[in-house]
Amino acid sequence: MRNNRLSFKDKIYQIVKKIPRGEVFSYKEVARRACRPKGWRVVGNILNKNRDPKIPCHRVIRSDLPAPRLGIYFIYAILCNDGSVYIGHTQDLQIRWSEHRDGRGSDHTKKHRPLKIIHYEKYFNREDAVCREKYLKTGFGRKWLKREWKAGRTRQAGGKIGGYNMGIKKKLKLLRLEGCFLE
Repeated sequence: MRNNRLSFKDKIYQIVKKIPRGEVFSYKEVARRACRPKGWRVVGNILNKNRDPKIPCHRVIRSDLPAPRLGIYFIYAILCNDGSVYIGHTQDLQIRWSEHRDGRGSDHTKKHRPLKIIHYEKYFNREDAVCREKYLKTGFGRKWLKREWKAGRTRQAGGKIGGYNMGIKKKLKLLRLEGCFLE
């Protein structure tokens, strides 16, 4: 510690220590919480070198969400811990996912913890995105979404395992023991 200020490494470790069992953050989310939003690679390097078992590095995963672009809208479906699926639309999928994870996204995802994005689609105008969102919220749309997700044909995001200093299989095993299911 220098001048009563934590180093970036210490900030990372403090943030990762506070991730609850059964939950995961992306490297990007950890970097954002450490006030260095573009430092996700540094976060990965720091956690890769960690050997302290008190710091649960296995709870930090890669984010594979698309970057926001002007004029692009997304509809998305989030699997929640009670088995329900929340459907919404946004222009910035990364920020919206963070809001849902933090309990600020919607009343539903505040009550029912979001686990992962099971589907997302890209549209070039808001009207098409809203129309598709409305369809997916119907009984037929939900049946289609469930069928396609179970068959592995949806565009999933927000939860690839990524590297781990003790191996990806061990990381996946630890997450499953804590109640996370990412696949």
